[in-house]
Amino acid sequence: LVNSKPINKKSWKCIKCGIFNLSYKIRCQEKICTGKRPLNKWCSQAAPRRLERNQDLRKLFTDTAGEGMPKSEIIRAKILLERDERKKRKNENKKKMTLQIK
Repeated sequence: LVNSKPINKKSWKCIKCGIFNLSYKIRCQEKICTGKRPLNKWCSQAAPRRLERNQDLRKLFTDTAGEGMPKSEIIRAKILLERDERKKRKNENKKKMTLQIK
């Protein structure tokens, strides 16, 4: 294979032939392959068990302010709560923009 290792952090792997392509390419650069770039390069959603654990961490941290929690769980809970706040603000901004357009 021509590019059997990632070219850079943003390169993508063709599912048809297995070579890595530059991030801005829409189709595989291999001449004999016509593979398209995957539409979604994001990670898959966490398993239900992990989602449940994340919810538990949020609740425990909110209820106890982290008291009695291991440091790694406190860090994870803070990250989750900060992400929730960012999503909330983003959704509020989208609603505002939609109302302004109408």
